[in-house]
Amino acid sequence: MNKIEVLQRFQAKIASGQPIIGGFIKQPTRPETLAAADLLALYHTAKLQHHGLIAGLLPLGNANKMIMEFAESVAPMAETKPVLAGVSAADPFRLMQFFLKEVQKAGFVGIQNFPSVGIIDGPFRSHLESSSSGYNKEIELIRLAHGLGLLTAPLVFNPDEATRMIRAGADILVINPPLKTSDSGEGEDARSCDELIPHLTKIINTARTLRADLIILYNNYSAAGLATGHSLFEACPGLNGYWLA
Repeated sequence: MNKIEVLQRFQAKIASGQPIIGGFIKQPTRPETLAAADLLALYHTAKLQHHGLIAGLLPLGNANKMIMEFAESVAPMAETKPVLAGVSAADPFRLMQFFLKEVQKAGFVGIQNFPSVGIIDGPFRSHLESSSSGYNKEIELIRLAHGLGLLTAPLVFNPDEATRMIRAGADILVINPPLKTSDSGEGEDARSCDELIPHLTKIINTARTLRADLIILYNNYSAAGLATGHSLFEACPGLNGYWLA
């Protein structure tokens, strides 16, 4: 399965009015996620899942090495569904143009920029950007992957990042929600649909002015999963689908 086949399949589903559904590969992956998903993503946090996705932003292991260690175990899934590798653009120990070729050979149809500094704000984010470990690295990652013919599905957090990723060669734009601490104290997306719609609409409108046919998904961290994602899909014109938590 290659990038062109995947995009053609997705565009046909969009034309029929159905949402594109993404899912995360976990240990074990929920059967309902595998059944519903059109596209799967493997993050190194599959090994850290008891600590949540936020743990992926901490120095708890070699993210890109863990992805490649998982590659063999996800190969059977990749035969029937497209699988994205979450690639850390900030990895100082790899030449990305060569590492992306390894990712491609391992059977991944494409990549996503995870972990992403886009989820970080404030002074720490400013320091990351000034130290050459910022979001520009992720844009360059997408540019390199696009040049290799990999499917690119970057995470974006605001209209400016969406614009830059589209120009770098994004095939699918994945809008990440602003984080809000839930009642449980976890840093997941605990916002209501009404709170999220303006955030999504602003990014969607910006993206559509650049590429009318771009596939745009919402990255759903909420435990409500399917219900929240589908509600947003119906409420936001221009949104083509969502990721299941």
